[in-house]
Amino acid sequence: ARILLADHGKQAADEPRAQRPSRQLHVARSLLAEHRLREERLHAARLLLHGAGERGDDPEKVKIHGPIKYCLDPEKSKTWPFITVAPQTKGIRFWSPAQLRVLLEQICATYPVDKSRVYVTGLSMGGFGTWGMIAHNADIIAAAAPLCGGYPLEFAPKMAKTPIWAFHGDADGAVKYEYSRDLVEAVRAAGNKDVKFTTYPGVGHDCWTRTYANPELYKWLLSKKLEK
Repeated sequence: ARILLADHGKQAADEPRAQRPSRQLHVARSLLAEHRLREERLHAARLLLHGAGERGDDPEKVKIHGPIKYCLDPEKSKTWPFITVAPQTKGIRFWSPAQLRVLLEQICATYPVDKSRVYVTGLSMGGFGTWGMIAHNADIIAAAAPLCGGYPLEFAPKMAKTPIWAFHGDADGAVKYEYSRDLVEAVRAAGNKDVKFTTYPGVGHDCWTRTYANPELYKWLLSKKLEK
């Protein structure tokens, strides 16, 4: 299993967004089990952003939803193709693209990461954070999969080059389905031809269980590579 649980930390109001100290982004602990990363080759990395319900100081919360529980499966972990980076926020309402960039830079400097294959995905609050990463850090993201999230439509032109596969249930009572639908339309109108949008008819807020259980998502992510 290749899992890195990191502390996203609190934002400091008097610190420039791009210069937040690394102490806020320290890796809290590494769960590499018995399968050590092999230095002789580089690995794809995936940033996983949790929802509001998983905020706090208990890293066990980060394991509740999404791919980490698959990483921890003894059998699935043997063939898991990603270094999965799962930061945890303590109390902030929104993910900071600037802090997350610093975190990814630290991960890439510490572990054998293929920088052309860094992906981001997240659910609910993490879905908003995923869209934010596309808007502000497209130069380091090979592809993104935002779930039940959204972002201001004016940022759509900045998302015109990143491959995106978005997911949302049209009966979501927590985050409006229209947030994803309208943003996908805006990104396509901005010229992005590599955008997929999966609507789950009649599904509420939890669209992540079936999405993260779908092996096609991981195949799609791995098919994308950042061209520099």
